Amino acid sequence: IGDGDSTLQDVISSKDPSLGLEEESLGEELQKSLEALTPFQKELVIALAVDDKSFDELTEEFGLNADVLEEHYADALVLLRNFMETEHEA
Repeated sequence: IGDGDSTLQDVISSKDPSLGLEEESLGEELQKSLEALTPFQKELVIALAVDDKSFDELTEEFGLNADVLEEHYADALVLLRNFMETEHEA
């Protein structure tokens, strides 16, 4: 996760949940977009896309199996995509 050139838009637009972004690319866009998520989704997205953790690593941290985490992550990405589409229309 994290290729150094990814933006939040790349992560959200991608169907590939392994695409991430580097911490130095965080900013207002990320903070504003993350407001669309629940606290759990926000923590999960940051852990995967920013902190470069894997689903397997997060199973212990969150106490959920990797499949459940992947579903929550996919749901979060859908919410972020919808939020960003709405923001671009405004």
